[in-house]
Amino acid sequence: MIIHDRTRLTGRLISFILILFVLSTSTIQAYAYGPTDEEVVASMYALDLFKTSVRSSEDAAWAHDEMRHLTVQLHAGSTFGTGCIFRIDKEELIIVSNRHVIENWKTMQLPQGTEITQEAIEGEILSRAPAERSYVIFYDGSAALATLAGVSYDADVGFLRVPLSQIPADRLIFLRSLSLEEDGVRIQPDDKIFAYESTDIAATFTSRNISLHSGDTGIAQKIHEGSVIYPDAYIEQFSTTMLFALCKAEAGMSGGGIFDLRGNYYGIVTGGNEKGE
Repeated sequence: MIIHDRTRLTGRLISFILILFVLSTSTIQAYAYGPTDEEVVASMYALDLFKTSVRSSEDAAWAHDEMRHLTVQLHAGSTFGTGCIFRIDKEELIIVSNRHVIENWKTMQLPQGTEITQEAIEGEILSRAPAERSYVIFYDGSAALATLAGVSYDADVGFLRVPLSQIPADRLIFLRSLSLEEDGVRIQPDDKIFAYESTDIAATFTSRNISLHSGDTGIAQKIHEGSVIYPDAYIEQFSTTMLFALCKAEAGMSGGGIFDLRGNYYGIVTGGNEKGE
């Protein structure tokens, strides 16, 4: 009998406490504090986290996803190609591509006093005739205006500058730049490699509101895998020594990156043939 009464009393006390908790939750105020996007960006600069990492072992799934974040689509009038984010500085972003993709790049700027928004950038692009448009599209489908930093006719390489004023912090934290070894990368025959193919989305910008984690923007959406044949072969067509690989290359892939499955950047897609080389 004593045990029974204690059990019933304990049950009543628990019920009473629960009722008090439910009644009191309406007055409880919870606050959550976290770093702002701008603070995250500052920390990424300090820790050098904008560069992609290089892993000690091959990880295809990781590499295929990671290198998308530094791949861009380039439009210079009727020329359509690809590029990679070479470096992310505090004032600008540098893009590397083939010279033959960007040598006719036309400088475009927003009208003086215009607020820099994605809508304003797209509006300025669409206000020009197609032959007069030069712009960058990032992997998330957003667009930016760039200026030509310079090209090399000997190496068929060139660079573009994109002011970071066009890229808000909440987007910048998802972008990455190339990780380059100071002494270069040792490339061996039969090394597994891959390159991206993008859908030419031209100036429609229909995908700019798609999630940053989505693969549906058309940028770096298709992966072509292959392997190195000769790390250092003289290619008569280009009159220079190049990496020769078995990997499909379609129109529009020029200027994009060739990567291995550890995250190393091997070079730039410059040409291909009907044999998939």
